[in-house]
Amino acid sequence: MSTADGINWHDEETRRFLTGGVARPGMCETDARRAFYVDEEGRDELGIIPVLVTEDVPGYRPMIGMTAGGTWHWGETLDEAEELCDLVNAELFGLTRDEAYEIVGSSMVAQEREA
Repeated sequence: MSTADGINWHDEETRRFLTGGVARPGMCETDARRAFYVDEEGRDELGIIPVLVTEDVPGYRPMIGMTAGGTWHWGETLDEAEELCDLVNAELFGLTRDEAYEIVGSSMVAQEREA
C-alpha cells in the first residue's frame, strides 16, 4: 500500500475522487487523463503542495483541504515531492513522468488559449 499524508491510493473512494468519479485509473467522465504535478511555486511553510491537472483543461486543483488532515504536503524539497509525485502518478494513473508532463503541458496550452 502506498501512502502520502496517510492517503491510501488503493482505496476505491479515493480512486473515484481523483479519477473524476470512475474507477478506471487515469480517466474522468470525459476520458481526459489526469496527473499530479509539483513545483516550487506550490510551497507553503510546511512543504510542497501537489496539484491535480486535467488534460486539455485550463488550470489545476491544488490539494488544499482535501483530507481530514488538511492540505497535502509531498516533501520539504522539490526532489522529495517529485519522487512521490512520480510514484503516485504511476500507481494511480499508470503514467510515466513524461506522460504526466504532457498532460500538464496540454493544460498550460489550454490556459493560453483562454487568455
